[in-house]
Amino acid sequence: MSKVSCGAILLAAGMSRRMGTPKLLLPWHGRTIIKTIVTILEQAQLVEKVIVLGSHRRQIQDELVGANFKQIINPKYRDGDMLKSIQYGIRALDESTNAALIILGDQPTLSSDIISLEIELAGVTEKNIIIPSYQMKRGHPWLIKRPLWQEILELRSPYTLRDVINRHDNDIHYLITDDPHVLRDVDTPEAYQSLLDEIQGTDS
Repeated sequence: MSKVSCGAILLAAGMSRRMGTPKLLLPWHGRTIIKTIVTILEQAQLVEKVIVLGSHRRQIQDELVGANFKQIINPKYRDGDMLKSIQYGIRALDESTNAALIILGDQPTLSSDIISLEIELAGVTEKNIIIPSYQMKRGHPWLIKRPLWQEILELRSPYTLRDVINRHDNDIHYLITDDPHVLRDVDTPEAYQSLLDEIQGTDS
């Protein structure tokens, strides 16, 4: 088993156009969505945590009080280009960090178990990409090791991180899971309400 120093890049710069309101600040079981994710990451075995901010950053920063995150601003967040946020996040990681978890800011059902398993797998597989898979569908978060970072940094729109992933299909280790929430995020009001109802149903 090799030593993997894994950091996290939390993507929180989006404008929530499809939601129509700042989705990361929506309530989620007594917290906001972003606070829920921040709390999960604070408890994970990560050597560092970067959050990339843009739209609604003042309100999101209020949710970060007391959390150990390096805060980076994506000045081009209005373009709606997630790639730019990922690139800013990679550049902010320490030189000693050799793997990065790309965390979506709108995935409140993010699993700490999945994170732990991905970090553990990163130390035993030679593959440079680890992706959770539910019923043969790719989920999140994606773990990407340092050998692929420069290729990501050199990407320009309209290319996306997905293009790099597809280009290196043989370099992916799939973490097979029975957790459907690796596929779920809350881009729209309907998706938010559906996921909220689902979680409340399982809690009752």
